[in-house]
Amino acid sequence: MFKNGSKDAEENSQIQEFMTSAAKITEGKRDLSFTDLQHPDMVKFLPHISIVRPVKGEHMYKYLFWGGNLTNEYGKELTGKKMSEGEFDYAEEELINLTDRIIKTQEIVFTSGTLDWKNKDHRKWHMVSLPLVHKNNENEAMSFVVL
Repeated sequence: MFKNGSKDAEENSQIQEFMTSAAKITEGKRDLSFTDLQHPDMVKFLPHISIVRPVKGEHMYKYLFWGGNLTNEYGKELTGKKMSEGEFDYAEEELINLTDRIIKTQEIVFTSGTLDWKNKDHRKWHMVSLPLVHKNNENEAMSFVVL
């Protein structure tokens, strides 16, 4: 389970560094765009990033990108897969609802929790999720995850 509105996530040094870099690139005037992730100040964060887009005709999201660190920690590559293929069990609905909220409200959400897979339930994680602007006006969301 997650804790939305997590102060721990908001105060995490890696998340603060990510948010500072994002604000620098966008001059604090707009949401991050897909192309901003290619900026030299953002490339170092890519291994910890996931990007999702709604699946047309379904209440589901598909991972357009699942960073290398996420793959290593989770033990599964999810790029190109639907959230339902991620084997998140009971957390799947929470992830879908969180993503719905970000896309609908365009807000930034900080969450924290513990891993619930592969006997790693002792590991805490922190995440910031935010809307991502795409040149085709696609509704996308991204998350930066610290494990």
